[in-house]
Amino acid sequence: MVMRHTIKSRKLNKTFSFYKRSTDDKESYIFLGSDDEAGLSDDQICNGGWFHGPTITATDDNFVKACEKWYRQHMRGLDEEL
Repeated sequence: MVMRHTIKSRKLNKTFSFYKRSTDDKESYIFLGSDDEAGLSDDQICNGGWFHGPTITATDDNFVKACEKWYRQHMRGLDEEL
């Protein structure tokens, strides 16, 4: 089973689609993009709101919270680049 969470950014006019494999409350990696039949093939999200560094894992219970935290960090990082 795959868990999904979507955040629509009005500021960027972009949709962020997160997903992870449901692992009976064990931690697993979170990806950004869309899953395909070949499996999880998109970017893993990492600490600090980017795609490099320590990867973020989550249980089924804290998946949405982890996605929203990454999104906030990502948006904050984009603002700092401007």
